[in-house]
Amino acid sequence: MFDVVGVECDQLLCNAGKKRYPSLKYENLTLKTADVDRERVLNILCGQKGERSAIVSLHGCGDLQPDLLQWFTKLPKHRVPLLFTVGCCYHKMSCAGKPVMEWALSNALRSVCRNNWVLHKSALRLACQGQLSRWPSSKEERDAHCACFLRRALLECVYERSGINAVKRFPRHLNRSFRELQSVGIEIAERLKLDGEERAKMIREYRNTYLDHQYLFDTVEPFTMLQALMQMPLESLILTDRYLYLMESGCATYVLPLFDSKISPRNFCLVGCHTD
Repeated sequence: MFDVVGVECDQLLCNAGKKRYPSLKYENLTLKTADVDRERVLNILCGQKGERSAIVSLHGCGDLQPDLLQWFTKLPKHRVPLLFTVGCCYHKMSCAGKPVMEWALSNALRSVCRNNWVLHKSALRLACQGQLSRWPSSKEERDAHCACFLRRALLECVYERSGINAVKRFPRHLNRSFRELQSVGIEIAERLKLDGEERAKMIREYRNTYLDHQYLFDTVEPFTMLQALMQMPLESLILTDRYLYLMESGCATYVLPLFDSKISPRNFCLVGCHTD
């Protein structure tokens, strides 16, 4: 028998979890703040006195995975011998966009970093996108992928030209499921319920944007293929750093693919085990 304790920094999500799974215990806990309650963190992660705990994180978003790794290396070995964590959303790290030296955990990576070497947020975001195994194989799938990419890219240009903040104003579904690439301007004007001059302006802006960038359309497939090829090296750098950090801390460490990456690209589990 074992007990499951859910740990979450957002009190609203803790409350929602209690309603959905009332048999589980939930702790509202923040791991990374200037005034973190170290004693409380240790007590929660170590579990009940006389028992042993494992830390399991299946979506270690942003700072969560590196924070858990650092806490794990400080916990009593006999109380918390195991860590299982799947990282995600590397671009949401608080140090994202800053020199690699500021987020690298291992001495091995830090020793080869130039002080000004930066992996930009776009690279960290690419590191947690789909792996090459998810690249569309048939011509029909590739054509659909390129069309989807172009629609989003052209709309971003239109929104920028029009002074529209699409992220804040529009639900995600408004920018999806269009029919023809050339008619997107008309469709988005209908979805936004524009009329008169606003409607005409949106349609005109889209048509002009389409014509201005049409010469680039054939570069979309090789460009997105290059992105897919870069994903694994970028994620490998991050995972290797975290793997080496645990190794340097005296832990037996493994990186295990949990399932087929076609199911989900976030399939690498970092396993740490305190050794005697």
